[in-house]
Amino acid sequence: MHGAHPVSAANRLTDPGNPHCPGNSVRVSRANNTETDLKKDETVDIQVNDLIVAPEGGHGLVRFGDRLAVDILQSSDFSLSDVKLEPGGALFVKLKQVKGHTRVSLSENANARVRLDTDFGSITTLRPEQNSS
Repeated sequence: MHGAHPVSAANRLTDPGNPHCPGNSVRVSRANNTETDLKKDETVDIQVNDLIVAPEGGHGLVRFGDRLAVDILQSSDFSLSDVKLEPGGALFVKLKQVKGHTRVSLSENANARVRLDTDFGSITTLRPEQNSS
């Protein structure tokens, strides 16, 4: 990402906790080499290049306003590669999954595109075709 981005304040990570595995906090390793272990229900802003680690039994939830949610499930390493507003107000989010499992959910009228990169492939959201009836 080039410079500060106007949508960065909407990138929020929450540790909703796991009642079956208490004490397995999600950790954020910042690009500036600081680390934060989140407490249950604690929320922090995340920035481009922050690494999010959900340990075994852990679970993180990243929200991009009301447009997009990313569940970072147990035993996952994940980072936000880029986030920007495109012409027309569309949100573009690029994610990097180092290991583990994630689930991306777009809201019904998200006006967003997501690209999830892994070491073995990439997944990109597709825009539904407009009905011309």
